[in-house]
Amino acid sequence: MTETFSDKIIGYFSPRTLVERKKARLLSETLEGFSKRSYDGASYSHRLKNWYTPRTSANVETKISKFPLRDRARDLVRNNPHASRAINVIVNNTVGAGIVPQIRCKNDQKRLKIEALWSEWANTAAIDQEGRHERRRGRCAPSLLGSLS
Repeated sequence: MTETFSDKIIGYFSPRTLVERKKARLLSETLEGFSKRSYDGASYSHRLKNWYTPRTSANVETKISKFPLRDRARDLVRNNPHASRAINVIVNNTVGAGIVPQIRCKNDQKRLKIEALWSEWANTAAIDQEGRHERRRGRCAPSLLGSLS
């Protein structure tokens, strides 16, 4: 911030007014600088000049390429241990222990009978081919990730 001729005259007669004037100018320049600023991602600098940014939705953009993308993602899960592990971690953290029934009954005999019936039902082959209810939840969860497994 340079001092103008009028600033010098004002400062000669009233130094306090000069200080107030400089504060006001500094504040004005600072606020002006904020209004000129914008998001770096929205600028047109040399770093961003080759960035193609269409104004369409993600569905339109992936309409043609969604099948190769899905196939490549599935292939990664099958052949890359890191991708497979990532899916397993997400499924395990999403599903967790799954449905854990808590039978609340004052009569212990009834509670034990209900728990036995639940265990019998949850561990039958009617649930899945391996006879485990937990596997079914684990198979449903990857569909949230785009049917990768």
